[in-house]
Amino acid sequence: MTSDEQRDLDGPVERHGSRRKWVHVIALLLVLEMAVVWWLWRHPGEMSFFSFDFSKNTKRFAGIDFVWIEPGSFQMGLAGEAEDACALYGGNVGWYRGEAPQHTATLSRGFWLSKYEITKGQWREVMGEEDLWQGRGWILGRGRSPAVYVTWFDVQDFIETLNERGEGKFRLPTEAEWEYACRAGTTSHFSFGNDAERLPKQAWYKDNADLAGEEYAHVVGRKKANPWGLYDMHGNVWEWCEDWWGAPYSEGPVTDPQGPDNGTGRVIRGGSWLSFPWALRSSNRSSLDPMMGNAGVGFRLCRDP
Repeated sequence: MTSDEQRDLDGPVERHGSRRKWVHVIALLLVLEMAVVWWLWRHPGEMSFFSFDFSKNTKRFAGIDFVWIEPGSFQMGLAGEAEDACALYGGNVGWYRGEAPQHTATLSRGFWLSKYEITKGQWREVMGEEDLWQGRGWILGRGRSPAVYVTWFDVQDFIETLNERGEGKFRLPTEAEWEYACRAGTTSHFSFGNDAERLPKQAWYKDNADLAGEEYAHVVGRKKANPWGLYDMHGNVWEWCEDWWGAPYSEGPVTDPQGPDNGTGRVIRGGSWLSFPWALRSSNRSSLDPMMGNAGVGFRLCRDP
């Protein structure tokens, strides 16, 4: 047999061997893809845990992830008539009237807002205690779930302790800052539109938490972020704001509003795992005695630039 004849015989064997290797590689890639799809299905909203964010809009201060919010103007409060919104989402029409009149609010300074609600783990790291929720009901005992049963005054203690570290000036957001960040440039009832049927992928609320037997605030960041990269602005826990409660709003445009000078309740925003859809709307507002806390109330932080 000549060398050319031998080469003709060996050639097909080499090509078949190479083809088998590629089949194995493709099969492995398919298995890996299926594993990733399964993981994402089981852990919705957690892509950020194994991806890297190189965005200039995010930064970590004092072990807390923040998103930069640019200054700007927006329409604050309920768009349209209270009766129309009540017909869409239910509840008491009087609650909607507390969101009127809609008015132009301008925030002249940008600010950092925490990407997630402050967690139990972050609370412990700063305060060195678990007493606020220890032994209480309706609690998920995981470090990445929100710190709950925190009063407005408890949060002020947390902020004071954090500020003593010299890593910046931290505070609660004003009500206007909160709604501006929640809307994230949108004008709809929710940051994802007006369709409450989309809430299960966007928020923890009455239907997929309380009524589903998961009677607690869930691990942060497991639902979709809003357009500015903030998680759980709708649902999971109500979030304390700096302002005293006052309703209705004043007429006319405002710049850097701070709310009333005094009152009996502090503003809370966003709704919780116990809330019906109407309470999760971007413009919805409520209040709570600043000396009270419960399993559905937490907070997120601002940091001045």
